[in-house]
Amino acid sequence: MRGSAFSEIYSKVIPAVCVVVAAMLAMQGGLSVIKFKSMAAQATASQMQVVGSTIESSLLRWEQLGLGIAEMERLPELIMREATQSAVIDRIAILNPVGNVVQATAELAILDADRAAILRRILSANEAETVIERRGWIYSGRMITGSTGDIIGAVVMVAPTSLFMPRLVSLGQNIGWTYLMIALSVPALVLPVVMYQFRGFASLYLVLRDMRAGHVPAQSAVHPDMAGLVAKLQAGHAVDQDVRAKVDVLAKDVLKDGAA
Repeated sequence: MRGSAFSEIYSKVIPAVCVVVAAMLAMQGGLSVIKFKSMAAQATASQMQVVGSTIESSLLRWEQLGLGIAEMERLPELIMREATQSAVIDRIAILNPVGNVVQATAELAILDADRAAILRRILSANEAETVIERRGWIYSGRMITGSTGDIIGAVVMVAPTSLFMPRLVSLGQNIGWTYLMIALSVPALVLPVVMYQFRGFASLYLVLRDMRAGHVPAQSAVHPDMAGLVAKLQAGHAVDQDVRAKVDVLAKDVLKDGAA
């Protein structure tokens, strides 16, 4: 009965709580997917950097022999072999210090639309190793510093994001189902809490409703938290009824005297 008295409040509070929880879960799910995507890209880049380290060692050995990057005849064979043996690398490009492609395993090693952003990130960053994701590709760059301390070039390794996209989609689905189950369980958890927190007000509402109808509820029907307040209301109601009765008696006496 108390629950039905505040059914309108329950019907507003519980959906509001569910909407807030659903929004929080959706935001958390989105952040989780973004975080996993970043971690997967970093893991892929780390695998590519192992290949980059091998290429860098070969370049430095040849550089110590006095050969420039453009003069290293075995360089095309080296990067083609490394790209073929790698499970993640799609193509490799060797850049000179100004960003021009000296050798590459593919004709279009770096997409033209991304070229400026990638070269700026790889050649201008303070880090020796950089990672940038553009248009479905992960570019992992490694600057090469010669024996004189000058930058002699850079190695750019490219891998498709499709390597981890199936796992990312699967993760998103699992997170979505998990959060959906949580959102569906919220009403069952929130309803008892709301009813418990509003128990005193529901009892007071019933008392006021009954007293307006001329009925005084028994103390056993009143919630203990509201017993004191209800007792005062009952006393006031009794005084009100007594005054009304006396007024009615006086009114009848006046009418009798007037008739006489």
